[in-house]
Amino acid sequence: MHLLKIRMRQSRAKSFRGRKGVRRKGTVVILVAFLLPVLLALSAFAISLAYMESVRTDVQIASDAASRAACRTHAITFDQARSIAAAQQAVQRNTIAGSSLALPNSAVVFGSSTRSTSNGLYNFVEQSRNVNAVRVNLSTASGGGLKLPFHYGLGTDRFATQQTSVASHSDLDIVLVIDRSGSMAFGTDEISGPGAPPKRAPPSWDFGQPVPPGSRWLDAVDAAKDFLKVLSLTPHQENVGLVTYNLTSTIEVNMSTDYSKIVPALDRYSKNFPVGGTAIGNGIYDGIWLVRSSPQVRPWATPVIIVLTDGIWNFGFDPVSAAMHGRFDRQTMTYTITFSNEADRALMSRVANAGGGKHYHATNSLELSDIFRTIAKDLPILTTE
Repeated sequence: MHLLKIRMRQSRAKSFRGRKGVRRKGTVVILVAFLLPVLLALSAFAISLAYMESVRTDVQIASDAASRAACRTHAITFDQARSIAAAQQAVQRNTIAGSSLALPNSAVVFGSSTRSTSNGLYNFVEQSRNVNAVRVNLSTASGGGLKLPFHYGLGTDRFATQQTSVASHSDLDIVLVIDRSGSMAFGTDEISGPGAPPKRAPPSWDFGQPVPPGSRWLDAVDAAKDFLKVLSLTPHQENVGLVTYNLTSTIEVNMSTDYSKIVPALDRYSKNFPVGGTAIGNGIYDGIWLVRSSPQVRPWATPVIIVLTDGIWNFGFDPVSAAMHGRFDRQTMTYTITFSNEADRALMSRVANAGGGKHYHATNSLELSDIFRTIAKDLPILTTE
């Protein structure tokens, strides 16, 4: 009898637990049915937010590319129509949500961008003269905006955003570092060295006399003149200084926006050309000091030195180490130009690479002038907003 009561209690307990489990399962099903639409709505909302953020990023990338393209084109051509076309082409190359946006002409604005300190913000002002910056306003609002993949909870199935970008010509402080070693008295098609004088030199010519016609030196002077002409046409003024070198290096002209002293300083050597080796590294170090430490430099400007040589480093400091010092210790870019077939192009390419700039080679006076003009138009452009 006692055993029968125990079994009956166990049977009732199992029955109770069974009914409780059924009730729990039913409750979970109801809860899931209630929460599933909420979960779907939250998922759709999250997907839409991620989509909108992705579109904003794409639009910003496209506007940055457009402003830089327009600013670069304007630096080369000074033509606003061609600059607008360059911006539009850049937008077409950078798709938004799988398709290209149209950039109206009115969305490309020209003006001036300036700052007063090295850490200060650039201030853009729209203007038609002295243009050194371009602002692009890129919007997806045309046609009502982009269609959202999911729009639950957002109240609309369309999304529009506008992103702005300003690209500016960097203010520059530039030092020309020009080789005045003895080999610069020879022509570009000659092999220099002791013994025979330059082919174009008059009889009994010697160093200390006017440099012979057709010499590499005179070609370098003409190229420097062209470089200064191009800089004078840019919409903003650059500080320019001059260093020359042979066995020693000399700071010839301090940094200034007045370029009138540079050519006369070069012409003094044209009238009395010296002899000497090629201390390229010494010239680079003096150029770095001038562009970074002289009282005339502007703390917010990008410092650049442009080194021209026709020969082979044979005296003084290592030019690669000098360029590395300029780049990493003094934040200075070094461009290099080799001139004549004798030049050590491999070395000067390493110098430019160490200095964060570019290397160019010229075989004649026309190519040399073209290179100087190219550098004048190819110096840094910054995204400033």
